[in-house]
Amino acid sequence: MDKSRQEQRRQAARLETEIREYVHIQGQRRQLFPRAMLVGFLAGGVAVVFRLVLEQGDAWRDWLLVWAHRYPTWGWLLPMLVGALSVGLTVSLVRAAAPEAAGSGIPHLKAVLARLRSMRWQTVLLVKFVGGGLGISSGLALGREGPTVQMGGAVGAAVAQWLNVTPRAR
Repeated sequence: MDKSRQEQRRQAARLETEIREYVHIQGQRRQLFPRAMLVGFLAGGVAVVFRLVLEQGDAWRDWLLVWAHRYPTWGWLLPMLVGALSVGLTVSLVRAAAPEAAGSGIPHLKAVLARLRSMRWQTVLLVKFVGGGLGISSGLALGREGPTVQMGGAVGAAVAQWLNVTPRAR
């Protein structure tokens, strides 16, 4: 009898511990959900604006090419110069301000999530937005997905900083 009572007490203690753990985890999730919604909303907004900038850049580049075709002897030179200047400006901006914004940005974001690197979100967001927009609009064969992912990570880092979120919750 004494052993069965001890076993019942142990089971009751384990059950109580599991219930406390469950309630704690649910509380964390309740705090996490609104933050995640905020990050998703803001990151989505940045992605939409980035897409609009790229569409406007494509339209501007198309207009420049149509204009250049009016002057067949020297018109081809202007789109090449504009493209070269845009690419040079983009590379200089990335090298000078945020080398971690080079490339697609996804490897950098993975390293940040693994806590191997840090995220200077203000610089990365600005450089990736301006540099990506300028580079892609000038005709570089780049995708918009990688930059959008890295900018979304920067938005997440911004929200985490604004809300004083713990490193684990980030």
